[in-house]
Formats: sequence, structure tokens, C-alpha cells
Amino acid sequence: MPLGSVANFTYKEKDFQLQKGDTVLFMSDGFEEMFNPRNEMLGEEQVKSLFAEVATYSPDKIIEHLKSAGEAWANGRDQLDDMPFVVIKMK
Repeated sequence: MPLGSVANFTYKEKDFQLQKGDTVLFMSDGFEEMFNPRNEMLGEEQVKSLFAEVATYSPDKIIEHLKSAGEAWANGRDQLDDMPFVVIKMK
């Protein structure tokens, strides 16, 4: 559920401990919902796969990889949503 979109929505809360070497990716749904010229959506599984390819890299390299993969997927098609990324690496 997107933050701030529905009043009185009950969000699930989960606690977990990050460990040394863990990498966390935060992003909006704009990246996952990118469309290519064939009107196909990038999708959650493809995003997971793209992230897994570079999860051990530096945050800058991870974001660079995701942006490049997104541009290749879109193949020149304009996108209508924002695509912010935040990468956190535990030391």
C-alpha cells in the first residue's frame, strides 16, 4: 500500500535485524511499473532479479545498474511516474 494514499489503512508492521553486509533497497512503484514499447510492465520479479545481480555492490553502483536496466527496458518510451531509489548497506 503506498504511503499516504488511503486514510485509516492498517499497515502491517514487521521487525527484523539488519546484519553486517545486508543491503536494503527502497523505491517507489514507478520503477516496477515501467513500460516498454510493447506495453509490457517491468514487474516485481524482474526488479528482484536486477537487484540480486548487484546487491553486493556499492549503493551508487546499484542505483546506476537499476537506472541503466530501466532505460534499456523502456527503450525510449517515456515514463509517467517518478522512480526514486534509496540504498542502505550495513557495515
